Amino acid sequence: HAVAVRGLEEDQVEARTRVSFVCGDLAGKELWSSGGALEAVTVVWTCSLLFSDELMARLARRISGSESVRAVATLKRFPSGSLHGFEVERTRAPLHEMSWTAAQDW
Repeated sequence: HAVAVRGLEEDQVEARTRVSFVCGDLAGKELWSSGGALEAVTVVWTCSLLFSDELMARLARRISGSESVRAVATLKRFPSGSLHGFEVERTRAPLHEMSWTAAQDW
C-alpha cells in the first residue's frame, strides 16, 4: 500500500486527483458509509486471491449496495449470484506469472 501511495505521489497531477488507494476493511461498513473513503468510488480493484468465500460475499454486498461503482476487477471470482447489478465479462485475459506462483488458467 505504501509503495503504491508513494508511486501515485510521483505521478502526474491528473492521476493524483482521480486515483486513491485505501488500506482498510474493504468489506466493512465504515469505508462505504457517508463520508467514508469508498462512498463515491467508481472502480474497485482488489487483489483477492487469498480472500475467503465469506469475505468475497461480504465485499459483493458492499459493492452491490453502492450507487457509484461502475466497474469491478478482482483476481478471484465472486461467489455465484453474490454481485448484483454487474455482468461478468468472459473475455480471456492474458496470464501473467506472479512472484508466488506460475501463471494459471482458472
